[in-house]
Amino acid sequence: MTTEEEAGGGVDDAIGGHFRKWLRIGTGCGFAASLANAGRVAYEAHAEMPPVHEVDANLDAYAASRFSAVFIFPFATSEAGLVDVLASLRAGSSRWKIRDRGPGNGGTHLVGVQWSTANGDVSDAMGFAPLPSMPVTRRAPYFAIAAWPGGRENPERGTPPTPRARRGEVSFLDAAHGFGHDAYAALWDLTMTAVAGLMVMPPDSAKRYYTTAFVLSATAASAITFDP
Repeated sequence: MTTEEEAGGGVDDAIGGHFRKWLRIGTGCGFAASLANAGRVAYEAHAEMPPVHEVDANLDAYAASRFSAVFIFPFATSEAGLVDVLASLRAGSSRWKIRDRGPGNGGTHLVGVQWSTANGDVSDAMGFAPLPSMPVTRRAPYFAIAAWPGGRENPERGTPPTPRARRGEVSFLDAAHGFGHDAYAALWDLTMTAVAGLMVMPPDSAKRYYTTAFVLSATAASAITFDP
């Protein structure tokens, strides 16, 4: 396990460091940039698919430290490679579920990835991929899955403008951040403006991806075994 202070990166610190720099400037999300700048993100880059029980154990450890986590899969270089990663997660642990989120734009398909925390909450993971089908704010240099593995650590969750929480569910909106109310509200407004400014061509909305990790071709999605 590695934290951002250690430069992150599992088997390849260069890849972890590259992704960290992209996360700070590429998503338009002020919260992602702030968490990265504060060193509250753990990065793991793997040369091959890691044992899924180790992924689960590391996520539990990150949760105990109040860290968000990013698992980077540079060995996956295509949609088919990503489908193999998702299949491995699903087959390797009952804590991982792959969800069918329905059709996207232009013949694409939306895929959700969920992980069950140690407390039994369902955490909606965030996906990143170097694919044109992905929203521009998630179009990263590598295939990766990010998750908030902890509980409700955001005291602003449910206070406007933050969306209300749902019982038994967590996401990055629940991540520990350390901002006061005014600073949090200002950062939320800045993030919404920045993300909207990026998602203009083609026109898109960030809300569509709150529970969507990946946007894949219909052909790639047809190879996925979805959980009910």
